[in-house]
Amino acid sequence: MKINMKLVEERFHKNTSQAIKKSSKKIDLVTYKDKSINALSKLITNQKSNYFDYIYIDFMFEKKNNAKPSKYDLFLRSINYNENNKLNFIEEMINYCKKRIIVKEPIKSKSKIIDCDFEIKTKLIKYKIFNGKLGK
Repeated sequence: MKINMKLVEERFHKNTSQAIKKSSKKIDLVTYKDKSINALSKLITNQKSNYFDYIYIDFMFEKKNNAKPSKYDLFLRSINYNENNKLNFIEEMINYCKKRIIVKEPIKSKSKIIDCDFEIKTKLIKYKIFNGKLGK
């Protein structure tokens, strides 16, 4: 089954826009379209370590990328990003987040992410939620 990512993105922007309009508080939503690992590493290396209220990591749509390594290659190599150490990546992101890290995975994922603060499961997806350390 091929997923039309353009429609997924349009729905995301429509839903977040509606939620922001309904909110009584000012919401400054900033989105980055990139692999989670790349976007977060760029922000952290640009001194945005106290920048995140929430971090949303979607492990469902990771793509293979055959491009040459970027200037952030050392950071990526330092955590050796793969299925076996998603937890290490998440644990590192907990240190940079004020409130929550939300991790989305397929329900049948074989990842080793188990020590979350709470979990929400649907028929096809599971969300593992971790408390950030900066807000404490």
